[in-house]
Amino acid sequence: MQYVVTAPGTLALPPKATPVMLDDILSSGGTMVEALHVVSGLTTKTAVVVAIHAVLEDGIRAVQAQGAKLITTNSIGVGAIDLAPLLAAAISSMAR
Repeated sequence: MQYVVTAPGTLALPPKATPVMLDDILSSGGTMVEALHVVSGLTTKTAVVVAIHAVLEDGIRAVQAQGAKLITTNSIGVGAIDLAPLLAAAISSMAR
């Protein structure tokens, strides 16, 4: 693993790093699009965006339009990460 030390207020990534960005609620996509613009000039790799709750189709399209790979949970609609087993285990352990 390579670490990059920067001055406060600056951002740097190793040139071949894959940015992975997490958004708890993706609605309009505006915040994530801005973040993607920031990292786009820092690496040659495609960014991966993980959204826990992909609320609006507009947000999904906005992120995808930036060329990012988008991974979502199925908390709202269909997603690649199935939350049911995680929630069932948590509920089961709390019920004991």
